[in-house]
Amino acid sequence: VRSSPLHTARAAHLNSAAGQVTMGLTVNIKTVSGESAKVQAHYTDTVEHLKNRVEKSTSLGRIRDFVRKGVILDDFKSLAQCGFENNELIIATVEKSSAGSKTAEVDDIDTAPKLEKRREHSKKCAACGKGINLVEQNMPCRCNLVFCENHRPPEKHQCSVNISLLKRDELARDLMPSEGKGSRASSSSAKGILIYNEYAASHKSKSCRQMHAVALGFLAGGFLSAIGAEWDGRGVPTWIKRLVLGYSLAYLIGQWSHSKRINHNVSGENHEFSYCFWSRHVLQQPWGCFKAEFRNLIRVLVDLVT
Repeated sequence: VRSSPLHTARAAHLNSAAGQVTMGLTVNIKTVSGESAKVQAHYTDTVEHLKNRVEKSTSLGRIRDFVRKGVILDDFKSLAQCGFENNELIIATVEKSSAGSKTAEVDDIDTAPKLEKRREHSKKCAACGKGINLVEQNMPCRCNLVFCENHRPPEKHQCSVNISLLKRDELARDLMPSEGKGSRASSSSAKGILIYNEYAASHKSKSCRQMHAVALGFLAGGFLSAIGAEWDGRGVPTWIKRLVLGYSLAYLIGQWSHSKRINHNVSGENHEFSYCFWSRHVLQQPWGCFKAEFRNLIRVLVDLVT
């Protein structure tokens, strides 16, 4: 029986699968700000292990999330489970570190104890510690934690994932035109989503986002009014006056939206407003900042309608 063709074919298939899992691969990593790096890994490595490897062997800094084909990868999954291929490009978001702080060296992490610890905690509510039944254990929140019936709603356990923001972002994304097919389009789309997520995370105040939408309206109005503007040939051309006026009003409103008076829910003196037209990131990612502002405009219009 062992020498039968069926047994031989099955053994060859298992050996090839095992060889694919244990062999190494090269992972190309690119951050939202445009930095890139290459690291060597194995299919059996977890995503968390890959983060530690990137932090120790590259200058990218501490990695917060990896995004592959528009999906944020789970730390506890292996690269084989995530469907990684050799020389594949993935997007990374980097945590912002305070100035002058030193990054501690991170030893190789054995993920097995963490998995066991998570399984132990998954039998209890993460908010109150009450034991939960089997159904509730298999109904994790978007923050990857499980809760009892009383604490399952996001507002009851102060969920770190903004559900309303996700729903509105999905609606806004549906209203956006498609960016086409292919790996390059997928990478660009994932990068655009990451930029908008950074934008939304740093512009939490509803009034701030509304003022950004108004500022974008003034900026667009200045450009549109400058088209075909008449000029009598004296002094500064009319189209330049209208451009300067539109941009000046938009800039004042944009900067005022970043003030403490508007952003009551922002803690800390060094809060940075990221990836908007009135931030330093516009010099690095002008097109990404424009798309983030346009998504915000759609989101504000959706809020007004709904």
